[in-house]
Amino acid sequence: MPFFCCRNIVHDRKLQKDIERYIYSEQFGISPYPGSYGEQPAKWVDRAFIIKSALAKKQKDQIDATRKDNN
Repeated sequence: MPFFCCRNIVHDRKLQKDIERYIYSEQFGISPYPGSYGEQPAKWVDRAFIIKSALAKKQKDQIDATRKDNN
Protein backbone atom coordinates (compact mmCIF):
# COMPACT_ATOMS: atom_id res chain seq x y z
CA MET A 1 0.00 0.00 0.00
CA PRO A 2 2.51 2.57 -1.15
CA PHE A 3 0.64 5.88 -1.33
CA PHE A 4 -3.08 5.31 -1.32
CA CYS A 5 -3.93 5.89 2.32
CA CYS A 6 -2.61 6.25 5.82
CA ARG A 7 -2.33 3.01 7.78
CA ASN A 8 -3.60 4.89 10.84
CA ILE A 9 -6.86 5.81 9.13
CA VAL A 10 -7.74 2.67 7.14
CA HIS A 11 -8.01 -0.11 9.66
CA ASP A 12 -9.75 -2.66 7.46
CA ARG A 13 -6.97 -5.07 6.53
CA LYS A 14 -9.16 -6.66 3.83
CA LEU A 15 -9.49 -3.31 2.04
CA GLN A 16 -5.75 -2.76 2.30
CA LYS A 17 -5.17 -6.20 0.76
CA ASP A 18 -7.59 -5.39 -2.08
CA ILE A 19 -5.66 -2.20 -2.85
CA GLU A 20 -2.37 -4.11 -2.77
CA ARG A 21 -3.81 -6.84 -5.03
CA TYR A 22 -5.08 -4.23 -7.50
CA ILE A 23 -1.76 -2.38 -7.69
CA TYR A 24 0.21 -5.62 -8.02
CA SER A 25 -2.01 -6.97 -10.79
CA GLU A 26 -1.88 -3.65 -12.66
CA GLN A 27 1.91 -3.32 -12.41
CA PHE A 28 2.64 -6.88 -13.52
CA GLY A 29 -0.26 -7.33 -15.95
CA ILE A 30 -1.67 -10.42 -14.28
CA SER A 31 -5.15 -11.40 -13.17
CA PRO A 32 -5.70 -10.99 -9.44
CA TYR A 33 -7.48 -14.35 -9.35
CA PRO A 34 -7.03 -17.42 -11.54
CA GLY A 35 -8.88 -17.34 -14.85
CA SER A 36 -9.86 -14.79 -17.46
CA TYR A 37 -11.82 -11.57 -16.94
CA GLY A 38 -15.15 -13.39 -17.08
CA GLU A 39 -14.01 -15.78 -14.36
CA GLN A 40 -13.02 -13.08 -11.86
CA PRO A 41 -15.27 -12.83 -8.78
CA ALA A 42 -17.99 -10.21 -9.33
CA LYS A 43 -17.22 -8.55 -5.99
CA TRP A 44 -13.59 -8.18 -7.03
CA VAL A 45 -14.53 -6.60 -10.37
CA ASP A 46 -16.71 -4.06 -8.53
CA ARG A 47 -13.94 -3.32 -6.03
CA ALA A 48 -11.34 -3.01 -8.79
CA PHE A 49 -13.40 -0.33 -10.57
CA ILE A 50 -13.84 1.57 -7.30
CA ILE A 51 -10.10 1.39 -6.57
CA LYS A 52 -9.26 2.45 -10.13
CA SER A 53 -11.59 5.45 -9.90
CA ALA A 54 -10.19 6.48 -6.51
CA LEU A 55 -6.60 6.26 -7.76
CA ALA A 56 -7.48 8.27 -10.89
CA LYS A 57 -9.15 10.96 -8.76
CA LYS A 58 -6.15 11.12 -6.43
CA GLN A 59 -3.80 11.45 -9.41
CA LYS A 60 -5.97 14.18 -10.96
CA ASP A 61 -6.06 16.08 -7.66
CA GLN A 62 -2.27 15.88 -7.42
CA ILE A 63 -1.84 17.11 -11.01
CA ASP A 64 -4.28 19.97 -10.41
CA ALA A 65 -2.47 20.96 -7.21
CA THR A 66 0.88 20.93 -9.03
CA ARG A 67 -0.51 23.08 -11.84
CA LYS A 68 -1.98 25.50 -9.32
CA ASP A 69 1.37 25.77 -7.51
CA ASN A 70 3.19 26.43 -10.79
CA ASN A 71 0.92 29.31 -11.77
